[in-house]
Amino acid sequence: MTHLLDTSALPAHYLAEPGAEPVQTLFEDDAVVAGASILSLYEFELRLHQLGVDAATRATEVTLPRLVE
Repeated sequence: MTHLLDTSALPAHYLAEPGAEPVQTLFEDDAVVAGASILSLYEFELRLHQLGVDAATRATEVTLPRLVE
């Protein structure tokens, strides 16, 4: 992984907020392997919920890893 995205980068990119352009540039660079922590993914999903994004859309936009026993 070359870049670790924090929680603010994910909604900024998704919602085209300030800061979205540098994130998009990372996504377009084939040399970049971007990642996010599980906590950031959950916080992103929560933020979408708070903004009123419906559950079906959130499910397609945010894929949270499942824990394997």
